[in-house]
Amino acid sequence: MVKAVWWHVFNWLKIPWNMEVTNFNDLMEGIAKIKGSNSWKQVIELICYVVVWRIWKARNDKIFEGIPFRVLNIVDAAKEEAFLWLKHRSPFGKLVWERWRDFNVRDIIM
Repeated sequence: MVKAVWWHVFNWLKIPWNMEVTNFNDLMEGIAKIKGSNSWKQVIELICYVVVWRIWKARNDKIFEGIPFRVLNIVDAAKEEAFLWLKHRSPFGKLVWERWRDFNVRDIIM
């Protein structure tokens, strides 16, 4: 289930998912190797932190509340939360939700 979450996230980010990831450090090292500006990589890293948080929250919801683990709900919640964090707590305040949904934001964060 968690691999499905990551697959959807990287598909949304338009980054090929061909990394062998066994832990969070592997993920961050893989992102560091991707071509792109430092600003763009920082946005990708932030999104990864949000995804990890959402996976952890979904795990706790399943264990302690009996709420099913739904891949697309986790992905959608991560997209929304990352957008809000970036829009209101970064220099990227010009982000627009409609463009964010398709991750069509390179012109804003480059």
